[in-house]
Amino acid sequence: MLLSRLFLLLLASCIGSMVSAAAAPDAELARKWAGTYSYHRGIDDDYMHITIDDVTINGTTITAKGRAKYFANTYTADVDVEWIISSDTLFIEMWDVAAANDDNDYDVSGSYRGSISRNLDKIFAIWRNWAKNDSGTLKLEAVDEFPDYQSKSGKQ
Repeated sequence: MLLSRLFLLLLASCIGSMVSAAAAPDAELARKWAGTYSYHRGIDDDYMHITIDDVTINGTTITAKGRAKYFANTYTADVDVEWIISSDTLFIEMWDVAAANDDNDYDVSGSYRGSISRNLDKIFAIWRNWAKNDSGTLKLEAVDEFPDYQSKSGKQ
């Protein structure tokens, strides 16, 4: 009886340590991101800088919040972003929220869904706004410094 209890305690301890090990992501989430957004009905790429300010890890779910600067050909927009990442499946969903300068009617009524690399340093996602049937492709990479997207976008 004592031997079976010890075995069960040992088994529970092993399972607990395996669950803890599986819950941790392979890498730390970068705080700076840069990349392109290609609207599926457009010709030119737009550019984006994202700064992650807050990261929370709960098991295999990573939640991140930050700020984005969006550089289009005709305007720039400042928006907040929220991410949910599954470190198990590498699924990511990102939302633009609370547009700070909405003079250009920046569309925050969709979400980006896609994947993040195992090292948590590259993102590929598709943005969809189901109400307007709009979509686009987002490609982001973790960066040490932001590229000069303002001059690249043509917005001076």
